[in-house]
Amino acid sequence: MKIEIGTTVICAGVAGAEYLEDFAIDGQETVQSGSFLRAVAGKSFARGNTLTSISFSVTKEHANFETAEAYLCKMQADIPKTGDVVFTTEAAATASEKYKLSDGTIKGASRRQVGVSTRCSYVIVGGDFSLVTA
Repeated sequence: MKIEIGTTVICAGVAGAEYLEDFAIDGQETVQSGSFLRAVAGKSFARGNTLTSISFSVTKEHANFETAEAYLCKMQADIPKTGDVVFTTEAAATASEKYKLSDGTIKGASRRQVGVSTRCSYVIVGGDFSLVTA
């Protein structure tokens, strides 16, 4: 899967030899509960205000130790903290689809190096998560 925040690529996907791991989506809506006089049961009301939290890790192999080290520093400095986040699927059997997390904000980012590999883990929160239609 390719992931971009604004114009910056967080995960280049298969084409860039960057692989997504531990991908999870958690969506929540504001719900109001009501209790009514003499009612048998209460009632809940969906109030919208969708909040979506998406977490994932990206693993990348580098040519050498120094390149991996420089990549971690560059990622920390260069990735924007806010913006629309676009997820492009890469299923071989079907056409790719794009999904957008509106008004995304990087809530947490953890980056580490192991030899010539880097692993960057992200938690991004935003509004609605939806299919982008042409």
